[in-house]
Amino acid sequence: MPKWSVILIAIDDFGGITDVIEDLLQLRRAQPGLPVILLSSEVQGDDFSSVRKHVCDATLRLPVSLPRLNLALCESLVNNLEWVDFSEKFQSRSAVFPKGYRFNGFTQHEV
Repeated sequence: MPKWSVILIAIDDFGGITDVIEDLLQLRRAQPGLPVILLSSEVQGDDFSSVRKHVCDATLRLPVSLPRLNLALCESLVNNLEWVDFSEKFQSRSAVFPKGYRFNGFTQHEV
């Protein structure tokens, strides 16, 4: 299996975020150290914050320019480090949270 540095996913090609959310959550659980950048024409704008950290490390609105892609690549690396730290802390405390506990918009079993 290839070792990737970052993965870019054009979610419009898969039906949009509602059709791929479970797959993205599963990817995060399986490969927490893999930076994920989502691409979509349906988002309002670029997001380089860690607000969507349960799903991705950055989001780009299509079409993408090279400077914005470069920024997303840089920010996704930083955000992914935050995600890895967060997920490790959450896993160590997950026994404390009951199943179905709502955490930042996601239930405990989805994180």
